[in-house]
Amino acid sequence: MCSMRNLCHRMQHREPRRIFVVTAHLSVDYGDHYGAITLELFFGNPARYREAEILRNLVRRQPGYWSLGRVNSMNSVNQLVDWLQSFDERVDLDELKAKLDDDSISAELLADHIHFSDEHYSRNLLAHGPQFYALVLCWKPGQASPIHDHKGASCGVRVIEGVATETSFRWQAGRLVEDSVTSMHAGEVCGSFDDDIHEIRNNGEGNLVTLHIYSPYLDNINLYDRDTGAMTVFSDPMVASLSSTGS
Repeated sequence: MCSMRNLCHRMQHREPRRIFVVTAHLSVDYGDHYGAITLELFFGNPARYREAEILRNLVRRQPGYWSLGRVNSMNSVNQLVDWLQSFDERVDLDELKAKLDDDSISAELLADHIHFSDEHYSRNLLAHGPQFYALVLCWKPGQASPIHDHKGASCGVRVIEGVATETSFRWQAGRLVEDSVTSMHAGEVCGSFDDDIHEIRNNGEGNLVTLHIYSPYLDNINLYDRDTGAMTVFSDPMVASLSSTGS
């Protein structure tokens, strides 16, 4: 019987030739909160895929909803996550947008984190660290985010597939009004910070996939009613769960 500990031990004693990585991202919905586990194992021999399959089976035994990264060579998504892990303070928005402006960040690399819901847009955890978390958001036609601000966080977005419609808002004479509407196609990047208020929507006929990076964690943000401008504070249970891990 192969345990997780024995599997890790055997991998550590392979003589590396080319670095490959097995990445497991486990998101568990416990009903009242989300749990998140990220595990990365590095090894040098692509013939060791059988051990990767053992890892997959171990993860599949966990309760709840899970998604597991595929076995691949080091790629632009891994490099982006490594870069984000190096920060001990908020990532500058311009730097974040520049990093996301990379055409090698593709749907293929994110495929194991692309999951849709019929009821609302879905948020799939890609990675997280002390000063960031990254989500793959999946939108069916007609699905939209609430109108919200970003309360002290940098938020970078890259469109992976489909067309995203971003509506920006501003205050005018005490009322919340539309400021601009922008269509963003695959490969385009946008960013928001702090008091920026916007909504993202899939107005297209096909599915939409976007990559979002928040730094630091985006929590206790303000949500706005489109008609009245009334404001409510939203505390994200996913952020609460990630914060409790002490990452």
